[in-house]
Amino acid sequence: MERHLNNRDILQYGDFNSNQVFFIQRWIELLNIHTHSKYAVRYLNTHQALKELNYVCKEMIEGNIKRNDNHLFIVFEEVKKVINGDEVLKKNAVSYSRILENSLQRAPKAENITKLYSIIYQVEYVIRYIEKHYLTWVITEIDSLLSNSEERFAEIENAMQTLASELMGRGWSVDELYLSAFELLLTAEDSVSKKFEKFFSKLSSEPLPFVFLFSVKKDLAKGTKSRLVELKLEILSGQEVLNTYSDYELENHISKNKEYVRVVYDSLDAYSGVNNAWQKIVGKLDILNFYGFPIPVFDTSPIILLPDSPKYLRNVEVDLSTKKRKFRAPDSMMNRVLNQLETGDKEVNRKLKSLFEFTRISDESLSPQSTFINLWIGIESFVHSREFEGGIENVKMFVSSFSTHNYIYSLIKNFLEDCNRCDVEIIYRERNYRIGKLTPQEALSLFWNEEFLNNMTAEFEDHNILLSYRLRELCNILKDGKKCATLLEEHKKNVQQHVHRLYRIRNSIVHSGQMQYNNTNLFSKHLYEYIEYAMSVVMHRLEEDSSASLEQIFAQVRDSVDTTIETLSNSRLLDQDTYINLLLRGAF
Repeated sequence: MERHLNNRDILQYGDFNSNQVFFIQRWIELLNIHTHSKYAVRYLNTHQALKELNYVCKEMIEGNIKRNDNHLFIVFEEVKKVINGDEVLKKNAVSYSRILENSLQRAPKAENITKLYSIIYQVEYVIRYIEKHYLTWVITEIDSLLSNSEERFAEIENAMQTLASELMGRGWSVDELYLSAFELLLTAEDSVSKKFEKFFSKLSSEPLPFVFLFSVKKDLAKGTKSRLVELKLEILSGQEVLNTYSDYELENHISKNKEYVRVVYDSLDAYSGVNNAWQKIVGKLDILNFYGFPIPVFDTSPIILLPDSPKYLRNVEVDLSTKKRKFRAPDSMMNRVLNQLETGDKEVNRKLKSLFEFTRISDESLSPQSTFINLWIGIESFVHSREFEGGIENVKMFVSSFSTHNYIYSLIKNFLEDCNRCDVEIIYRERNYRIGKLTPQEALSLFWNEEFLNNMTAEFEDHNILLSYRLRELCNILKDGKKCATLLEEHKKNVQQHVHRLYRIRNSIVHSGQMQYNNTNLFSKHLYEYIEYAMSVVMHRLEEDSSASLEQIFAQVRDSVDTTIETLSNSRLLDQDTYINLLLRGAF
């Protein structure tokens, strides 16, 4: 949740109803790259999940993905879960929904090629139909929910996740979807209905030809230039650019003495287009680099000429990994790392240094493939152990444990940080409580006070609709041990399924040099987050016991997560303090 998005901040731009206010707050949160993973944009909806299932079945038949029953079962289970929760599909495509229900009842054996072909046929039949209509169905559903006089927050959130997933699958960037809310909804222009009409109209648009002008920072060697031209790369002088695009008034931004590489690329927005345009250049440079030609240095913030008006952009940079913006670590964290590197176990330090190295190499990479693959190498080598055979099992089991460890604590901490950003204050029994300044322990103790919680809920509804919804959602889970256990179990399972997806991307790059998905940047971001989780947990455990090996730490974290889930499932007899302590710190 960002600052300046409370109810009153949004209502200054129009007479939005509560559903519309919720949509704006949640859409911006959903697409902010700093959002907690539970509330961040996800990749799968029915359309994207079916395409993924189709891809996996075909690759198993071809032998490009190992025919493994468990791997196929994991994909089937995830697809079935997505489809079962898709009310839009059930409402708009009843017969097609039944086809999927029948064909996906159970995962076949991976060696049953005949059955795989049957599934491919039925899945492709459904895909051909829904890919023409799915986006329209979702937008129509959301538009209807937004105009409803009753609170429909949960339904709006589900449909919104589906919409964002579909848009990303079509090629939209997270950046453009995020900014569109500010540009089209949080504006003084137009009525509320017109704002949403423009917003959804933009999301329904088709790709247009953007022009990307990458300047060469230093003189381009004659031999390199001639070969790039032979490789069908357009190189223009600054004067040629000015003459060709005179309507754009580029005189203050184009140097007549420089050379520019022009790439025209059909794209839905400039942010996704700039990465694709850059890859077109890099593909040519890779060839010349291999054969010993000097490679020029480019400005990776090109001038971008918009397709529908004589306007241009200058502040869009090639971004191969949508990582959170890095903040300088506090002294306490740096001192902990330095102390470990100076006095800690050599084998542990070797793995730590290797992880640092591969994340740096990833940051310096020129392509999304190398960005992703170096992050994968970093995490796979870091969590390697003798407990499981194969790198994927180690990554799947330990990354899911790291991510689930302290997960509930992170949700509470995130909520309090949102309260702080939104300046939430509660007056209770003549005392002022700044909710965002409470510790998680203090906050939970107050949430167990029903009178305080009722006052807080009423205040939140007037102050920030999304925070009010989040408060009710959190308290509903936190006060029920079985629900907490289910939350952790499902999160752990979701991470394991996603690691399998990342593993398929890794294999696709390594074995065929291809990228399966449009938005690989998002998956690189997920890998980077998994590395952060692992580092955070490992460094904390090493501070407690500097003699522990990584394998011991991995086992401790996994056992702690499993024990926490089991204890929460049977927590009715725990007193309040013990229960809260279990939520915040885990079993051990």
